[in-house]
Amino acid sequence: MSFITAAVIGGGAMLGSAYLGSRAAKDAASAQGQSSEAAIDEQRRQYDLSREDTAPWREAGGSAVSRLSQLLGLDGGTGGLNKKFSVADFMEDPVTKLSYQSGLDLGTEALGRMRGATGNRRSGAALKELSRFGTDYTGQKAGESYNRFYGDQDRLYNRLAGVSGTGQTATTNLGAQGVQTGTNIGNIMTGLGNARGAAAIAQGNIWGGAAQNIGNWYAQNQLLNRIYPQGGGGSSIGTYTPYQTGNLGAGTIYGG
Repeated sequence: MSFITAAVIGGGAMLGSAYLGSRAAKDAASAQGQSSEAAIDEQRRQYDLSREDTAPWREAGGSAVSRLSQLLGLDGGTGGLNKKFSVADFMEDPVTKLSYQSGLDLGTEALGRMRGATGNRRSGAALKELSRFGTDYTGQKAGESYNRFYGDQDRLYNRLAGVSGTGQTATTNLGAQGVQTGTNIGNIMTGLGNARGAAAIAQGNIWGGAAQNIGNWYAQNQLLNRIYPQGGGGSSIGTYTPYQTGNLGAGTIYGG
């Protein structure tokens, strides 16, 4: 076998092995890349679904916060929830309109009849008693109207605050999920980068090792052919082959 033929066969085998190893590393990195991209897409899909699912609560919460801001006098609002109770509110109270005057009239009439039965309808005591009744009755009804007024304000505030709190909770949970999604995607991308880096290093090592093996093989072949030259055409360069028998010290070599 000639030196050139042996070199072609030996070097080709090493290059073929290196190519297969490099291709395997590249395919592994490609598979890792596809898997990572699929994982990233799924993370984003899940986050987008969460945004869509929580949208009604977040939107309702935003509307409630906006309405509360107006009723509290923020952002140029009317400040209805900060309004103080007044005589006008008492007189405009639906319950007051329905029952105050009739109750006052009935009470006054009852006192008048009681005094009339004793012949003291127009006495000073009777007038004083009627005045006290009117004052007490009005104060009682005003207190009831006052409680209804602020009770209505508190109920309105609590309802809007409850809706805004629901929106805040949904937004907070979505934000936490967004952070976790970002962290997961970052970890996946880091892993993908490491895998691609490792594949590149592996390919470099494979081809570098192949080149070194070819160099070592060539140097060894040259050295052995100098030590055990094979004649042919007067050339000083032969091709050493490992098929040997006999005493090496006697220089007995059988080669193809």
